[in-house]
Parts: sequence; C-alpha cells; structure tokens
Amino acid sequence: MTADQFQLAIGKIIVRAKPAHTVLVTVSDAYNKPLTGADVYAMVSYGKNYAPFKVGRTGSKGRLQVSTVYQAGQYAFTAVLPGYYSFGTASLPKVGSSNWIDSVEIAMDRVNAVRRGRVVDEKGKPVAGASVYLEFGPRALTNNNGEFTLENMPNSLVRILAKKGNLYGSNVERNRIRSLDRGPIVLTKLR
Repeated sequence: MTADQFQLAIGKIIVRAKPAHTVLVTVSDAYNKPLTGADVYAMVSYGKNYAPFKVGRTGSKGRLQVSTVYQAGQYAFTAVLPGYYSFGTASLPKVGSSNWIDSVEIAMDRVNAVRRGRVVDEKGKPVAGASVYLEFGPRALTNNNGEFTLENMPNSLVRILAKKGNLYGSNVERNRIRSLDRGPIVLTKLR
C-alpha cells in the first residue's frame, strides 16, 4: 500500500482505496431553504456489501464538505433531521469514473402524514409480525391481520419497505395523493 492509499475496515471487509474528490453536500427543505444541523450519511457499496456511515452535520448554510470519499465502490448520500425525512437522495457513480460529480443536493420534507396499509404474501394472505419501515424513518410491525400504521411520514414520494425472515417487499407511493387503489405490500422470497 502506497502513502496516498487508505485502508477502510467495513465490518470484516478490508478495502484499500485511493483518496478521491471532496464532495459538497447541500441539504434543504422542500422550499429550498437550507437546513442546519442535519446529520449526513454516506452509503457505500463495495460489490455486494453495503455500509452506511455518518460523515458529518450540516452547518448554518445547510452545507457539509465530505472528504471521506474514496476511489472504490458506489456512493449515495442521505440526511437525517428530526421532524424531516430525506427524499431524492443523490447517488454518485463509482468514484474515479469519468462522470464523477463534486456536489450533491438532498431535499427534505416535513413529516406529518399517517400511512395505514397491509402486508400480504403472494397468495394474498395477511402476514403478521412483518417489519414495515422507511430507511432512516418510521417503523412498525404488522398485527395479526397484516395491518400496519406508520406515523410521522413525509408528504413526499416514499418507498415503504417490508420484510419478515427471507420475505421482502416494497411499495413506492406519494402520500399527497389520496389514492383509493393503493395495494398492499406483497412479500416474496428473496432470491
């Protein structure tokens, strides 16, 4: 390993990587107002391995310079702030590729919505005890009828995930649209 390389320990995985660009992350609300004090997380994928880690907190202008980005893996960023939910998280191409970018904008939306729904298996039978959640957001367990209630949901487009054992499913929906045809989350076996 040369002097300009770093060794990253991600769980039991050791990744040797060269330093790459510094990325400017800007976090704002749905009205483009900068948000101070938002915790910013980088989510990096090395092949099939995925490791989120906190990279810092936004300052008074909603900005954070992230210098812990290395020439390996695929990066995405998200932000966490009480009372808000991050949407439109920005993904970066693999570091060192020709289309690398130096800035990321993350929009956040206030949480105030309630979402009720059901989780079923492929045959339409309710799944009790399934975990229903948003990444970095609210979580709930389904009852005996497969029903769940998620509170403090954002009004923006969200992806609701559900899992139980080796069963997994998700729905993407926009809470502002009070659609009557929202289907249940259907769990299928992970392949």
